[in-house]
Amino acid sequence: MVDDRIGLSGRRHSFGLSQFLLPAIARTPWSHGPRDIRFVTSQYARRVARISPRADVFHFIEGLGYRSLRQTDFALSICERRNFHHAVYESPLEPNLDFPENAVPDPIGAILEEEYSRADRILVYSEVARESFLSRGFDPLKVSVAPIGLGSQLPQTARRRDPHLFLYVGRGNIFKGIDVAVAAITSLGQPYRLVVAGPASAEVQRWLRQFPNVAYRGILGREALRELYSTASALLSPSVESFGLAAWEGIGHGLRLIASDTMGATEYIPAHLRTVLVGRDVQAWCEAVLANDSSIDDETRRRDGLAAVNAMSWERASSALDSIYTDPQIGQ
Repeated sequence: MVDDRIGLSGRRHSFGLSQFLLPAIARTPWSHGPRDIRFVTSQYARRVARISPRADVFHFIEGLGYRSLRQTDFALSICERRNFHHAVYESPLEPNLDFPENAVPDPIGAILEEEYSRADRILVYSEVARESFLSRGFDPLKVSVAPIGLGSQLPQTARRRDPHLFLYVGRGNIFKGIDVAVAAITSLGQPYRLVVAGPASAEVQRWLRQFPNVAYRGILGREALRELYSTASALLSPSVESFGLAAWEGIGHGLRLIASDTMGATEYIPAHLRTVLVGRDVQAWCEAVLANDSSIDDETRRRDGLAAVNAMSWERASSALDSIYTDPQIGQ
């Protein structure tokens, strides 16, 4: 999209077999530590460094650019950070119901710090993510926002919604707010139920199994998720998250969104399709679950949700990138 708008030329390159290292490590039953993550990241960055010297504009995903920045002075370099400043996730949160996992140092934290410093621009997906950098003293002119474009969605299916069924989709960690969602539904008790979909460690899965009205479904395909999006009452997202693709998928199928103010997607989703809560107070989340908004019928939610998803296009995202790539302050 950006190529078409401002005449940049680009080529696609593969990481080769190394592209399968990180997914393979993540899916093995064996434990992997910071050293493994750093090793894989360095292999990716080495590959990028062999390609990047031929570029004038160097736009890279976090972790992939530090070797290139060391060896080449680009006309413009942009570090795309897919989430908040990494230090956000290194500050422990107060867990609910003895949730077993919490903050840990980022295994590539030193690499990220170097990339933040060396890059001309830092690109994030939402204003709330941008604030995580500004609050740490970054120059406001250095940190820019451009949303993600959304791809095609599965067709909607009109299904009867269960008013007592709620959904959590995402990684099973405390910064995604899984402990808040489970605590709220557990506090309400039957007939309220929560379905959890997404990757979770063995320890978190054992933790989930102790709650009778919580069902862990693992990593689901698009069709299975569509079924849940089409039949649940709402998606619970007490998340610290720069964007939130599951939130978009959900509203695209007419699902009501109850989300934290630290989820970037809420900045773009129309107000009548979402409820935004401040903080992790379980009682507030219980009240939001009980206050099911019946003023908007499901057909209207599906229609307006799909319109919102279609509006969040890659063309819109590329327009925001256009303004960054052609910023007259670059090079000054």
